[in-house]
Amino acid sequence: MEIKQPFWKRTGAALAAMLILIVGIGLTGTRADAQTTPQQALEQLQLEDAAAVLIDGPDGFRREGHRALMLHDRLLDAAQPAQTGSTAYDALVTGAANSQGYALAMEFLLDQMGLKQEQARLEHELVQDPVTGEMWNRVKIDGVWYNLSAYRNDLSGDRTAFLKSDAAFAALLGSDPSRWTGEHPCTSTYYDDWFLNQSQDGGDLWKSEMYYTDGSGTLYAGYLMGTTSSSGIIREETGLSRVDACAVFDGSLYLIGSQDSGVQGLYLYNGSSGVEVGSGGTMVRRGSVTATGQDIGSQTIVAMYGTSTGLTLLAQDGSTRTVTLHTHTLGDWQTVQQMDCANVIPGKEVRICSDCGEIGEIRYEIPEHAYADWTVTQTPDPEQPGTVQRECTRCHDTITQSLPYGDLNLDEITDVLDVMTLAQSVVDGRELLPGLDGNYDQSTDGIVDVSDVMALAHYVVNR
Repeated sequence: MEIKQPFWKRTGAALAAMLILIVGIGLTGTRADAQTTPQQALEQLQLEDAAAVLIDGPDGFRREGHRALMLHDRLLDAAQPAQTGSTAYDALVTGAANSQGYALAMEFLLDQMGLKQEQARLEHELVQDPVTGEMWNRVKIDGVWYNLSAYRNDLSGDRTAFLKSDAAFAALLGSDPSRWTGEHPCTSTYYDDWFLNQSQDGGDLWKSEMYYTDGSGTLYAGYLMGTTSSSGIIREETGLSRVDACAVFDGSLYLIGSQDSGVQGLYLYNGSSGVEVGSGGTMVRRGSVTATGQDIGSQTIVAMYGTSTGLTLLAQDGSTRTVTLHTHTLGDWQTVQQMDCANVIPGKEVRICSDCGEIGEIRYEIPEHAYADWTVTQTPDPEQPGTVQRECTRCHDTITQSLPYGDLNLDEITDVLDVMTLAQSVVDGRELLPGLDGNYDQSTDGIVDVSDVMALAHYVVNR
């Protein structure tokens, strides 16, 4: 029963006297609500959906180090460091997390990639410094264990905490490896001095190879793993005088670069003869990074990454903008997972673009029961409790609980709260649950009034 205002503010002397009696009886404690299982199920589905986007691609990459690198870089794109946020959900869905949130997110991505394709599975474990509380991952690459902290790398903006030995990682953290948790020591220094640590761009996977740019404005392709220099790595001839960043979007590789004239722009790379050119020999520009208004302006672009709608460009001063390369034409909502409250399965609907086939919008439905009102199935009396029952209108799940005599708020206890519930109904002139007549007409005179409130209070005190 809804209570809009405390009843003692709207009644007379008789109820005021009754209130004194109630205060003398005392109040029971309140019950704390725990997080519901349906909410947990919904968050798990959202987490899995977020991970599915990030693991698309690395499972088909031959090199284990490249799979770890792809997941690492995409986690950095999805989250940002924060003082709070200690779960994978915080990092991948909410978008902000601390070191524990990043580590659990990386663990979840590695697990999901292994579930998607067994041969892509990478062994891993969580590690923590119990003194500082910082948490990170260890990953087994080509039979050897290495430390990996996406959180540290997101803070620093580089990859100095990617695939490091215990010695190198301890120097980075200013910590002592002897106190770390974890079962697998990392002794290999293979990646401690790594060429990609010097790369300014996140890079991306395209046609089974990793594409990266270095600080000198050159585009490289190949394995790019475990080497301290660019020797032996393929240098791509792009037709541009400088390439500052690269990213894959909708199956194509895009470059941020400059022509000989110094004009900077966003270009489409075709992977064979350099930058794609039109019939007149002019480079095809798919967006401008020197435009005015809310665009970046003349800042140098140092990195970019693809999203579901376009490319996000990161400027040297930290500002960003998104170049929209495609506008979705969304169809009607389609159900891809039916909500099932009986088995705690969330509902999921999507709208798909009729042009590109990508999902443009997602909405979820919490798998909560829709219970009807309680009905009295057995009327109680002072000697024998009754029962009440309610049924879910969706799955017909039924709840039956005891109804002690005088229990008016249906909490299976007859106490002062029931006296207050009855007093409130007298003031408001509202009828309680049908079938509870014997519970609130204490004087059995067919009229519910102050005398019944006093009678119930007396019953609570003396029973």
